[in-house]
Amino acid sequence: MPDNLNTTLSEEQKNAVIRLIAENIEEPQNFGHQGNPSEKQKALNFQVVNAAKIKPISPGSDENELLANRFLCRQGILLLAGPTGIGKSSFIMQCALSWGLGQGCFGINPTNELKTLLIQAENDEGDLAEEIAGVLKGMGLSRRKAAEALKRVDIISISTVTGSDVPELIRKAVSRNSGQPYDIVIIDPVFSYLGGDASAQETVSHFLRNTLLPCLIELKIGCILVHHTNKPPRAKDKDMWQGAELAYLGAGSAEWANAARAVLGIKVTPSPAVFELVAPKRGNRLGWQDPQGYPTIKKLIAHSRKPGEIFWREADEDEIISVAQEKANKTVEQKIANLWNNENEEFTRKEFIARAEQRGIKKSSAYEHWKKGPIKGVFTVSKKGKAKLSSKYRPEAIISE
Repeated sequence: MPDNLNTTLSEEQKNAVIRLIAENIEEPQNFGHQGNPSEKQKALNFQVVNAAKIKPISPGSDENELLANRFLCRQGILLLAGPTGIGKSSFIMQCALSWGLGQGCFGINPTNELKTLLIQAENDEGDLAEEIAGVLKGMGLSRRKAAEALKRVDIISISTVTGSDVPELIRKAVSRNSGQPYDIVIIDPVFSYLGGDASAQETVSHFLRNTLLPCLIELKIGCILVHHTNKPPRAKDKDMWQGAELAYLGAGSAEWANAARAVLGIKVTPSPAVFELVAPKRGNRLGWQDPQGYPTIKKLIAHSRKPGEIFWREADEDEIISVAQEKANKTVEQKIANLWNNENEEFTRKEFIARAEQRGIKKSSAYEHWKKGPIKGVFTVSKKGKAKLSSKYRPEAIISE
């Protein structure tokens, strides 16, 4: 403030002048960042909600709930992972048709009659026709019920769209839909639409969190991603995984499971036509029970017994007993031997531990296997510290890398 004003104005007048100057100073524009200000503001658009305003949700009252007990909600992702060629596409088709009638499928229950958009890249029209025919026949639906179920499943077969173009495809499909609004979009397989390295966290994270999820939030729909596990021989070693580790059945980056709200997996069992359906992430919400009535996140499912019929069913009692016996017969020794890709491999202790961890075994268990292996005669350790399988044991699958 000029000195002459400082001497002639009272203290109250000085404060009034300061307030007037402050009120008329404009905030600087584009300070501290480059780029289009409107884009920056749009990217940072958010709301602050006080915790006191978030009210409890009573069961069944959440309008965003798609699969019961909020296993999947609008704006969220469900990851379905399983080996190639076991029938993931027919499984998810069976789910979609069942949910279209408001019916549960393997204890995964919809909150309403859901409409599904399936975006797929692996099956031609003949494959889709066989899937649909098998599922409808297996479900035993009347013509009227079958027509009602089919009305709630739309299909786009396309393999030329990847990355940031995927949300645009979904938006266009939603805008063209003149019937019941879509509740769920299924992407099968997600590998076909990623447009990058499925093992690179940065690529997967950008696709899921910055590309796909904003689209789901905008459109208020849920999403199911059908994803491959690692090649089948290696997947067999994952039968040693437990609990939350099973959420990472999918091949590539752990971000596939991290970004998903819930995870389902289909695992092979010792019985060729019987599989284990696991729900390692949020599976407790499904309310599954084992034969003894205890909560579980696993159940056995199987292919149709009828030749040529594409349909999934609950495993029967004999199949459940058979799988349990087969699993019990697989000894710890054989599990250790399965760490070898072939009988000629040799490991240092460090390499052995690294392979075990790669196969989903905890480091503490890997060290135990290293100690017990020679004692149980699974492998011998040379003077140079190299472990080699004994002639008594062989890996159950030979893997070339």
